[in-house]
Amino acid sequence: MSRSRCVALTLVLALLPMSACTVKVGSGNSSTTRKHTGTKKTSGNSKPLDFQGMTLRIPYTWSGFADDSVGDRVHVTTGGHCDKKGYPEADTCRGFWLFSAEDIALGNEGRPFTPDRPFYPRTDSVPCPNRPSAFTTTNGAPTVQKLLQVGLGHRADYREWNLTCVSPAGGGDEGGFTQKTVYLPESKILVVDNWNTFGLTTRLEQATWH
Repeated sequence: MSRSRCVALTLVLALLPMSACTVKVGSGNSSTTRKHTGTKKTSGNSKPLDFQGMTLRIPYTWSGFADDSVGDRVHVTTGGHCDKKGYPEADTCRGFWLFSAEDIALGNEGRPFTPDRPFYPRTDSVPCPNRPSAFTTTNGAPTVQKLLQVGLGHRADYREWNLTCVSPAGGGDEGGFTQKTVYLPESKILVVDNWNTFGLTTRLEQATWH
């Protein structure tokens, strides 16, 4: 190939939008494809992430993947690419989740989610995100409960839960984690953060709507 044609091809590839890209992860026949959500590159150190009419500004180092295993959901990873898909399987990757009506309808052990309980969408055991060999328990009351302003004209129910991880053999305590839930019932959006994502609350407060 001539030098001029190589240069032209490079320029065309560089101009492709992020929304046209997919990321393939894994190896061999077990590889999966996770689609980038549509984000537009702008000046500064952040980019917009759109979900159900809400726009968040997130750092360029974070990645939003459309996880269509159930309804309309986005997994935002904050520590690099994730080679898993679905909740809670992919929750071992640092980040948080944006859930819509389908997940909300199953968020309380297969029944509709209520902010009075942690997000726990299964009727059987759910692995802990930071210790997948242990199981999550959901006993106790929230340690934080308040209303959170999410952009102009939208307020959410915000709660924090200290959840315990127990051993499948004997039920011994193996640590735990904090789950943060941000629920906007009218917009049918539920944000679930099991990794204490730095600055997420501020980014939600600065959200815009369209």
